[in-house]
Formats: sequence, structure tokens, C-alpha cells
Amino acid sequence: MVARGSARHLGIGYDGVLELREPPPVYVSAVLRHVVLATEFVPEPVEEVTLIVPVRSVRARLARLRLRVCDASSGAPVVKATAELNDRQSGGGGVPVGEDGGVVFEDQRPGFLELVVRAADYELLHQWVRLEPGGDHDLGDVPLHPATSISGVVVGPDGRPLECRLGLADLDRRTIPAPLDYGWGAQSDSDGSFRVSNLGRGRYLIYPNGGEWARVPTVVDTIGGSVEGVRIALIGGTLLRLSLDPTIQGSVLTVADARGIPVGAWTLSGTRSEVSLRLAPGTYSWTLSGEQGGGRTESFRVGTYPTGVSVTP
Repeated sequence: MVARGSARHLGIGYDGVLELREPPPVYVSAVLRHVVLATEFVPEPVEEVTLIVPVRSVRARLARLRLRVCDASSGAPVVKATAELNDRQSGGGGVPVGEDGGVVFEDQRPGFLELVVRAADYELLHQWVRLEPGGDHDLGDVPLHPATSISGVVVGPDGRPLECRLGLADLDRRTIPAPLDYGWGAQSDSDGSFRVSNLGRGRYLIYPNGGEWARVPTVVDTIGGSVEGVRIALIGGTLLRLSLDPTIQGSVLTVADARGIPVGAWTLSGTRSEVSLRLAPGTYSWTLSGEQGGGRTESFRVGTYPTGVSVTP
């Protein structure tokens, strides 16, 4: 089922068009991200479907998030910081924290949101949070470290420098099962060199992101400060396709290598039936987390030929 159109094109009283891949019977629902607000059963073809969603029902499912931004060493509030909550369709809109470093986000949509905190001379913080429908969440202190950087070179299988898009994730702030990709990373130059600035102090995951290269993760520890001379050696990857059971929508799917280091993670929503990535030959595992996933884990192997794996509840 595909939703198209808008009230502007359809006339007064209509909010969109549903194009069905298969004929009725079907269920039609109004949702707020992953939360179902109203559902109607449609047993046969009709010209219109009306879903009644009271405003109070929507407001009751909005969430609140509180936090306090502080210096990681002293615990003192970082009063010149800004914080924002974004999803894949929004960005910007940072709000200044208070004199105590605190900030409150009211009336937030439930589900996964990316917390971004900025302050001069400190790390640029990226962290996923998950807000429950109608929830009142308190993250407590969110410590910021002095800014550090990671730099190095990317080389191909022949040892020559290469341009490549690199993904980046903060392992120490992955406190909940969440997507791996923040849309945050780096691009190596024609001489293979790269540099990522405004990082904190902890373990960061760097991995090739795209192309024919295997997603082989490199863990870099900045606890002692900036790190130079990191060498990312690219190798060709085997295509892995993960077929998704329709009943696992709403879960988080994480794929990890034999060391337990994540190489991919996705939120499963809508009609998504497959995810894919390229990996080096070896042993891996997938884990389903969330209300429908139940934390199930299964191991599998990737060889030198394209591999298919079924993910079931």
C-alpha cells in the first residue's frame, strides 16, 4: 500500500490517496510514526475511507524529554550549549540550555530521535534516544568531553590511497538498540587522507559506507585524546541480503561480527522486506530488539558468494 497526494491536490476534506498493490479486503490505519491512532477494515473497493482521530488522542501520545548538559570532568553545567531532537525528516532548531545546563523538550513524537548537543570547544554529541508514547523521560546528566579528532588514510586492496565515504558511530553512547547510521562520517580525499573532528573521548566505530567494499569496522579509542595515523584497508565485500518477516516491523535489527561489534543496524518499519550490505567472509549474528523482536539472536556465516538469510521472530 502506498500513500500519495495531499489535501491541496484533492480538494477540501481529503488528506491523501491510498494506492493498493492488491485489492481489498485491507485494514487502513492512521499512525503517528509507529503508533496506531485509528484503524478501519475495508472489505471491498470504496471511493473513500474516513478515519476519526481526536486531537486529545494525538496529544496523549506525545512525549517529554529532560536532560542536563555538563562538563565530563567537573560536572559543572555547560551553559553555552544548544540541544536539538531530530528524526530522518527534520533537522536544526537547536535550543539553548538553561543556566543549570538543563533543557526540556515538550510534545515530542514517540519513537527514535537523534539527540544532538553542540558547545564551543566540546565534542559534537550524537546519541539516539527512544521516546515511548506519552512518556516522561529523564536522561539525567549528559556529559560533554573536550573535542578530539581522528585522522588517517584509506587504502585499497593494492595498498594505494582511495577516496571513500566512511561511516562513524559512537560505541560508548549506543546505550539502546538503535540504527547504526547517524548520517555522520567522513570522506577521504584523493590521497586517501581523512579527518573527523569534534569527537569526544571514548570508542568510535569507523567503517566503509557504500560501494563494493566490505563493511569491516575499525574501533578507535580517543580516551587519551586525538588519534592520528589510522589506516583503513578496504577489501571487496560479499553481498548479504536479509529477508524480513512482515511480523517483525517495529523492531531494531542489528548485525554484528564475531567480536560483537555492530556492522549494521536498522529500524524496521513500513513495508520494508529486505536489507542488504557487503561483508567480509566470516561468522556474524543478527539480533532483533524491541517490543516485537524479543531479543532473539541467530548466527550465520558469510562466504565468498552472495548470501541470503531469513530474519524471523
